[in-house]
Amino acid sequence: MLAISKLCPIAVYSFCIITVFCLTAALAGLIFVPHIFSGNIPLLIKMILTKFLLYIAVDTIILFVCSTSKNKAFSIGVSVVSGVGVTGTLYSTISLFLSKIFGGIDISIAKFFPDGINGQISMASNTTTIIQALIVAVVYIVVFSYLSNLAMKKLDIK
Repeated sequence: MLAISKLCPIAVYSFCIITVFCLTAALAGLIFVPHIFSGNIPLLIKMILTKFLLYIAVDTIILFVCSTSKNKAFSIGVSVVSGVGVTGTLYSTISLFLSKIFGGIDISIAKFFPDGINGQISMASNTTTIIQALIVAVVYIVVFSYLSNLAMKKLDIK
């Protein structure tokens, strides 16, 4: 319950940030480019909700790091690194390395991580990518919420 109670404000915060972003983007689109959006509202909602779940998955990873680390600077560093997008470069480097090892086979490991697949979600995404993103998000949320719960119990965090 403690891990869930810490995850709820994170989810509300992420929802507020996404809402402000969407409203700002919509307003800017109306002001500067009035004919750019094709009007596929259900697809837009599906994309935004998928991204929201992926953000929550990243937040659960950060919650786990914060729960297990006694060093606040390390926790802040992990949060900043994941927020800036440095992990995307790391995923690309590992994928290139694996491709060289396995003879040119295209291996994209980014699609197995919430912040990696989040960059692949757009209005042009197919249903397979959306479903894969939802599966990745749910798996990471469940696993890292559980691990955070275990860490909080073990370390007696209140």
